[in-house]
Amino acid sequence: MKLIFAALLLAFALAPVHAESRIVGVKVTWSPNPQSGVFEGGARIRVSIFSEVKGENQRSISVEDAAKILRRAEGWGSMVEVGIVTNAQLADYLPILQAISQNGWLNLAFVDGGNGYVPAAEIKRFMSVGAVTKS
Repeated sequence: MKLIFAALLLAFALAPVHAESRIVGVKVTWSPNPQSGVFEGGARIRVSIFSEVKGENQRSISVEDAAKILRRAEGWGSMVEVGIVTNAQLADYLPILQAISQNGWLNLAFVDGGNGYVPAAEIKRFMSVGAVTKS
């Protein structure tokens, strides 16, 4: 009996483990103030989540609602890679980053703030040559 148990245990231990990975895209958009049409007080932050899980797919929701969804997200046996594309300020979507960091299934793959003063490509180039300090 012990031999059968040991053989089964060994078989399961050596069996290939297959886990599907998945990706979640998060788009954080800073919309202008509806009255003035400019980015100032009253600007709205809206979030869209793009996921293979139907219940996670949401469009134009609040940051708080998006954070709730991401806190509950689960992987399919492996990590869920999350990418964020935004034109908002960090403070505006910080609750989303906190939700990702608190969920063991989620891994932040990238944040692309496409409207930044320094383009991502320039930052990557700077990093590849190494920082040069001025005395």
